[in-house]
Amino acid sequence: MSLLDIAGRRIRGDFTVDAFGLDREIHDAAVRLGRIRWNVVVAGAEHIPGHGPALLVVQRRVGLSEQAVVAVGIATSTDRRVHSAGFPGVKLAEAPLRRIGAALSHPDETSALLRYGAVVSVGLGWSPVRDEVGPLAASVLSAPLALGAPVLPVAVRGREWGRTWRVLIGEPVVLEGHDAQTVDEATALVRSRVQGLARVLRST
Repeated sequence: MSLLDIAGRRIRGDFTVDAFGLDREIHDAAVRLGRIRWNVVVAGAEHIPGHGPALLVVQRRVGLSEQAVVAVGIATSTDRRVHSAGFPGVKLAEAPLRRIGAALSHPDETSALLRYGAVVSVGLGWSPVRDEVGPLAASVLSAPLALGAPVLPVAVRGREWGRTWRVLIGEPVVLEGHDAQTVDEATALVRSRVQGLARVLRST
């Protein structure tokens, strides 16, 4: 479907969005544009479940592109669409960002998306140390711990305005339980898995 067809359908009101505002046609058009902008090479796409919830914990290294690159790569490699958590909820920008799969950076929204059966990506915090992944807030894992949803570590390598990006998706970590000790242990485990994948990308 062309961009003109997509625009015409929206002018006529002939479209639907999911419970979180994602518009499949707009999302897929954005993915096509993303493939023009980036050459995303994905390894480990087989770890993305064919259905049901999953949380992707994504390395952030160079800027703002990592989660967008991951969303493009996964949509290209699988039939899953990614809700990317991280936008601040500015009212004027909220509706159009949700159309392409953006989600609020809030544990309650992540939890609701996972209960809905979505694939959700969250970015690690920034690290001041070169080649070391940033921190992971324990609250990010509260929802998958409660739901028993798999968590997938994801490492990304590329330049902020470069064309070629590499995405490495690790085996899912299935988390169980939700006491404070389990959350801390799970947080350390997931972060270490992302760090390990990042080292693999650096060495290849």
